[in-house]
Amino acid sequence: MKNEELLSGEEGNYGFGWSSPWPWDAQKDYRIIECTQQETVILYYAWTSDPHVTVWQECLAWQLEDQGYQVADSTMFYKDNLSDSDSFVAAYGGGINNTPMDYLTNGMGEALQENALRNRSDGRYYQSLFTPQSAARTLLNLSEDETKVSMRTGSVEKDGSVTVLIDFPEEAVSVEVNMIQPYGEEGIWIPQN
Repeated sequence: MKNEELLSGEEGNYGFGWSSPWPWDAQKDYRIIECTQQETVILYYAWTSDPHVTVWQECLAWQLEDQGYQVADSTMFYKDNLSDSDSFVAAYGGGINNTPMDYLTNGMGEALQENALRNRSDGRYYQSLFTPQSAARTLLNLSEDETKVSMRTGSVEKDGSVTVLIDFPEEAVSVEVNMIQPYGEEGIWIPQN
């Protein structure tokens, strides 16, 4: 079967279906995090209809030729099962707030809340969003392998936010993530810086 037969098209526009992860907004779903004459690093934010966001990292190597700079090499890294601190930092080192990863401002937090409440008893995905640790694991695309990524609850603040400590035991590295519950005490938890 050809790739074209796998795609669904309408009036010349093709897509991979509603739930396939893909950067939906060409104007907002990417960030250039490094750009030199030798290399450019781009983060793409790929969405599914859950809604759920994963991070893709593309590294472009440049080579100067007679016609100008040409791409000499391109490598894509999918940050959807993070199991080490380097991958975590590559995906979120610039922060979460005010990026397409920020469910509070990306316009998808409320939709995720609605879907989670409607499907609370169906499946592990939505159930995981109702506790800070498991929501951090799910929404930050962390590995389920406890030997690679373990979670601990840290401090609980007066505003109700919870610090979740993400441990990478093989490296003896820990990262703190602030989790908030913006849609009320019965709502989902989402990560914030």
